[in-house]
Amino acid sequence: SGFTTTSTGSTQVSDCICNVGYYLDGSSCTSCGSGFTTTSTGSTSVMQCRFSSLVPYAYFRHDTFSTDGSVWSDSSTNERPDATCSGCSIVMSSGNGLSKPRNVWAGGTSAVINFGDVIPSGGTVCSATRYSGATKGRILQGTTMNWLIGHYVSSSVGVAYFKDGWVGGSASLVSPNTNWVMMCAILGGSNAPMVVNGVEYTVSGGSSDSPGELRVNSGKYPSEMSDFEISDVATFDRALSADEMQTVISFFEGEACLTECGIGSGCELSTDATDPRSCEPCPVGKYSDVSSTSSPCEYCDSGFTTAST
Repeated sequence: SGFTTTSTGSTQVSDCICNVGYYLDGSSCTSCGSGFTTTSTGSTSVMQCRFSSLVPYAYFRHDTFSTDGSVWSDSSTNERPDATCSGCSIVMSSGNGLSKPRNVWAGGTSAVINFGDVIPSGGTVCSATRYSGATKGRILQGTTMNWLIGHYVSSSVGVAYFKDGWVGGSASLVSPNTNWVMMCAILGGSNAPMVVNGVEYTVSGGSSDSPGELRVNSGKYPSEMSDFEISDVATFDRALSADEMQTVISFFEGEACLTECGIGSGCELSTDATDPRSCEPCPVGKYSDVSSTSSPCEYCDSGFTTAST
């Protein structure tokens, strides 16, 4: 199950490769799970699974940095140009709202990131960023207009300003201000959803215009810099619903598994630092009677246990 061939006339089992939506797991093909797929046949790793129903315009995810920390590859099917950074390093970030340590891009005020032109007009932008030091200004900003998402100053965190005004206001929605901000907002939305660290808001304000290139410590206001860490950036060419935003944030936070966990296994914290959660067999005393990308194993009622894992 899950296998296919690249063409007609195949004569041997070695011609079989994993179909779209599956990846090779040992000697079998495993489904990427609900909401995820692969870009082609022949995928050999779970890391090749991508959003399916949520197709990003661009997606820079925390496991696609170059080893020297200078380049960050786009994981969307659109193959946008690599993001580049002068002065960034890869660090293992933990705490500050993260459920599990992970590799992130980090830098001081001299570090400059250019993601390029990755935010389409009227679309949705989602990001995972935090203040990591004493200097607290903008982190993500545009090049052609007064535009920011996530951070403005130390007293204005978890916010967005899209050219013509604040998207829902300038008051901080995240405390303390050094916690991770994982949020999604729509460009030019009216009575539109915005999600910040899993909390849904209904907001209006801001322009639908693209802000030009997305940058860190550079752009329209290059003097408004920050000491920062950045984990994920995903953009979409349409307005997402609140539920879709929650799915993206759950993936950022590591609260969802890349694969659908079958009956008898749960979406649990993983020992792999680059994949915060994974499907694990339910241990003695726990059970799972559903297939899910997010449900952990449940404890048996008081006095009950299970005979095995």
